[in-house]
Amino acid sequence: MRRRLLPILLSALGLSVLTGILHAQQKPAPDLSKILAEIKAKDTGQLAVSEEDGRFLRLLVASTGRKHALEIGGASGYSAIWMGQGL
Repeated sequence: MRRRLLPILLSALGLSVLTGILHAQQKPAPDLSKILAEIKAKDTGQLAVSEEDGRFLRLLVASTGRKHALEIGGASGYSAIWMGQGL
């Protein structure tokens, strides 16, 4: 009985982790969406990452459970905002 229960518990635990990762992929908070849109609209060719790349950065940070992130950039902080959402 215990041997049958362990895979079920591990599956449930895995689903919990997967749910957390998928939650990290959801759209950003409305005020951040507005800020990101403004940065993108004012972009003068400095936007180093696309929205898809930003979502991926957020996923990487969230899925690894990081508590701190350092982004060194020379543009408007677009990717830093995405990374911050993953913290």
